[in-house]
Amino acid sequence: MLAPHYRKDSKLQKVRSPAKNVLYPILESVRDISKGDLKWFLVLLVIISTSAAFGVPLFFYMRETLKFDEIFLGLLNSVTWTGAMVGCFLFLAFFQKIRLKKALYWAVGIGFIEILLTLLIKSAPTAFFISFLFGILGYNVLLPLFSSAARLAYKTGVEGSLYAILMSLFNLGQAVSGSLGGVLYERLGLKLLIVLTAFIVLTAFLVIPRLKTL
Repeated sequence: MLAPHYRKDSKLQKVRSPAKNVLYPILESVRDISKGDLKWFLVLLVIISTSAAFGVPLFFYMRETLKFDEIFLGLLNSVTWTGAMVGCFLFLAFFQKIRLKKALYWAVGIGFIEILLTLLIKSAPTAFFISFLFGILGYNVLLPLFSSAARLAYKTGVEGSLYAILMSLFNLGQAVSGSLGGVLYERLGLKLLIVLTAFIVLTAFLVIPRLKTL
């Protein structure tokens, strides 16, 4: 009587092994991402992530050309986060009431304008004002993306893992774009890099129509 019971417990332990429990949601997430709307949404995330291409060159432009000191650069960062809080409230007030697909169209348009606004940074007052706008506009680009990712991950059975993988890929895209931006900056200069990045983001308009379930 003991032998069959032992074999049954061993089978249960095999099914419930930690390795299988960890790999299952990851493999399911990869399968989901490779098909349907999630495939096109991943393309959209990659396109939007290119907006990070001019971040480091812009920082050094403000520090070395405009001669902003570390205290003022830190202040600009705080101003951006203040704008981000305002942007969150604006998103809750307006964009939550419209269909996510339409919110994504708005997000791409806002992202295009936000990038081009960088060209207006010429002095401390303009940097201060535009940094505040960056916070407002930036989160009205990101929040529709995050909301869409959550909607597409819903009812897949691996919601948490799928959402985490999508956001990780978005962060990876930003890191890669930042590195490529540094290379392109040496060849194109800051202004042309900003304009190029803005028009790359604009190509997201070609991807959004393919998202059928949003």
